[in-house]
Amino acid sequence: MGGGSSSLYWSARAKEVTTIESDKEWFDTIKSQMKPNNHLHLKTAINTNPNDDYAKFPLTLNKKFDIAIIDGGGIFGKDTRMLCAKVVLDILNTQSKDGVMVILDNADWYNGIAKFLRENDFIQIDFSGFGAINCYTWTTSIFLSRNFAFKPLDRQPNYSISAIHHDII
Repeated sequence: MGGGSSSLYWSARAKEVTTIESDKEWFDTIKSQMKPNNHLHLKTAINTNPNDDYAKFPLTLNKKFDIAIIDGGGIFGKDTRMLCAKVVLDILNTQSKDGVMVILDNADWYNGIAKFLRENDFIQIDFSGFGAINCYTWTTSIFLSRNFAFKPLDRQPNYSISAIHHDII
């Protein structure tokens, strides 16, 4: 939940991406950049009818997701990430034999959400460092279900930018 660069990143790597944005100005900025496989929704209310509610809206889609990203902001000064985390548990495709993943951006700021996901039997893996647009570091955590077994689409691991390419077996 929350649109931007990560939505564009995932659009190039996933069959389908659903993005829910809460900021009208940012929504207007990014909507022209979205790929055809990204379904962008603007929801600016909280604690309302699920069709209009930022956190509850995914429940109305009647879909199950393999990956959920929690990266949204606040609405009317109320932080929405814990509300989103609770909804995520209901929209994940937990019946998948390949498991599911939750990505929590700024996990170091939201340690209560990280704890909540661990308490719901997810395995937490942290990645800390500089982000693409900020001069400070933060942590993004991925949470994997215990049966996680996603298959790579191509060579894994990928070469990093400016890496020396060797293929030693």
